[in-house]
Amino acid sequence: MKKTISIFLSLFIAGSTSFMGAEQMLNGQYTQNVHVRQPNIKDASREFNALFPGPYSLTETELETTREKKIPQLMSSGEVLNSNAKIPAFALKNNAFVAVLVKNDKEFIIVSSNLKKSNDLSVEGLKLDHENPAYKNLTEDLGFNGKVNLWGKEYQIKVDPLKNKKGQVIGAFLVGLPVANEEISPK
Repeated sequence: MKKTISIFLSLFIAGSTSFMGAEQMLNGQYTQNVHVRQPNIKDASREFNALFPGPYSLTETELETTREKKIPQLMSSGEVLNSNAKIPAFALKNNAFVAVLVKNDKEFIIVSSNLKKSNDLSVEGLKLDHENPAYKNLTEDLGFNGKVNLWGKEYQIKVDPLKNKKGQVIGAFLVGLPVANEEISPK
């Protein structure tokens, strides 16, 4: 609604169209070359992180079983992030893929994601490969920003460590955008 009003006002004030033209534009009948800025990885990551601002914690009592593993639930301000419905909604809105990882011993395990492998299976329950540069950075309390190839497609990803009140890394947010205008197919 805000966007519609601001478009209408800017057109009306600038006098570039009549009231009827603005009405046609608002109804989708008006065509004009409008540049839509593609999100960059930093903006997408910042927006995703704002959905779950923390503080972050792990539940010690409730464990989720994923692919035969017992995994603690990752929490942000009391909200469970494992299999959280906000994640696929964000991903669809931003043509991105998102993964939430929880640290369990030395592993970072995906507990929520919209990403699917090439065989259409969910990536939830998979561990971050120890050879992945993001893994090395997370074990050193650092984030990661770079290009990766996942199942034949190239993505720009940003990984942000999630720390508890003691400053320990207990999980991570991973946001990825397709490179070269590839689209992420909704799954």
